[in-house]
Amino acid sequence: MEDPVADAAFLPLADRICAHAEALMRRGEIAELRAWCETAPPPLRRLQPQLSMWLAWALVLGPAPRQAETHVRDAETRLAQLERAGKPHLAARLNFPSIRGQLALIRAIAARRAGQAAAAERWLALARKTVPADDAVLAGVIESQSSLLARDRGALDDAGRGMRTAAMRGETSRHGLLQVTALDGLAALSLRDGDPGRAEDLARRARLLAELQGPGLSDFLSEDTRAL
Repeated sequence: MEDPVADAAFLPLADRICAHAEALMRRGEIAELRAWCETAPPPLRRLQPQLSMWLAWALVLGPAPRQAETHVRDAETRLAQLERAGKPHLAARLNFPSIRGQLALIRAIAARRAGQAAAAERWLALARKTVPADDAVLAGVIESQSSLLARDRGALDDAGRGMRTAAMRGETSRHGLLQVTALDGLAALSLRDGDPGRAEDLARRARLLAELQGPGLSDFLSEDTRAL
């Protein structure tokens, strides 16, 4: 049986761990993010579904994106348990729409990386409906992923507009994932537009930024950027 007093005692630690995980994600330190989440005590995941979510992020951005699904489901299960338990002191600390929106976005990225465009579109649509309207960073990540899907189906004008918007949001927020994704996407679009010089410059910037932020985020770079 769960002990609400013990829950309350663990909450400050769980909150600090989650805050550090979010900072690692913002900086794009994906390998460190994975290690941090994997070493967190298992009981804390019951109190903070975000720990499973951050671990899913680390996996979907790495070389084995399909592994993220297990932790997405774990986060969903723990969210549902907290909702059913009716514990205001726990639920008040969680932004349920943001977490659910991010879980949909993680699934969209995994589907896109697996070449499942239709599934990626469906999960992106859910993420758009679920993510809070004032979360500019997540809106930018959604925009960048939508642009990559548009690029893959040949809608280069739409892809370019969306990726430029994502790039501006990345520069404003200094969010590691968003910056690297936008530069990577713009490099691929420039290559397809017949501008190899600009494509090479953007690819170099994307690779340098990914490497400066620690090992892990480089795995997320596209084949176009790697070739350049």
